[in-house]
Amino acid sequence: MQKFYVTNNYNLFKKLPGNRPVDSKHVNRIAESMKKQMLPTYIEVNDKYEVIDGQHRLEALKKLGIQVYYIINAGAGLPEAQRHNVIKKTWGHMDVLYSYMEGNNSSYHFLSYLMNKYNLSLQNVLVACDKGNHGQHTIHEFKTGTFVVSNKKEVEDLIVKTLKIHDVVKINRTLMWIACVKCVASSEFNLTVFLQKLAYLKNQFTPQVSVKQQIAQIEEIYNYKNRNKINLRIK
Repeated sequence: MQKFYVTNNYNLFKKLPGNRPVDSKHVNRIAESMKKQMLPTYIEVNDKYEVIDGQHRLEALKKLGIQVYYIINAGAGLPEAQRHNVIKKTWGHMDVLYSYMEGNNSSYHFLSYLMNKYNLSLQNVLVACDKGNHGQHTIHEFKTGTFVVSNKKEVEDLIVKTLKIHDVVKINRTLMWIACVKCVASSEFNLTVFLQKLAYLKNQFTPQVSVKQQIAQIEEIYNYKNRNKINLRIK
């Protein structure tokens, strides 16, 4: 049977390295809920008193001056904390990114580098890493810490080239970004030719309802004034 402990010594507990940052707004929401109705709750710590589960509840209890019930899971660490949050579906993608960055995962540091240098969202960077084939498999690898960027230079070059399109017409929709990345990544796509055509046809490059239709629009611009139309064969 699990043994419960209780204390008013909030300084007993420590932040687990790699765990997501505490969100003060979330702490306030929990505290307000506790003031209305205090439901039974406890936190989980390891034998170093690092919080495995319940860091936001702990801060709310501390704010209200309420004693903390806790259990000790000896040997638990970041993997257990991550599993708690994956099961609860409370971690966002940025929480996952920061967590694996603290674990010195080079691929996750590279994602952050690309986001900061090129002012891109995490989603758009992941799209570029997968050459536009952004699916559930990629998301699963990213969430579980198995995501690897095998050719960092190739990915960064792809982003730089795709942003040349953005310099002409703002790519402000995810579907537009995916379509552009797919095209630029294709060996059959001549970026210089497309940019020349796009300069004349800016108003014709508009958001579409699917990646397939967006690529069809890109192909139409690409073939502007071409006697022999080119089928880019990009899916």
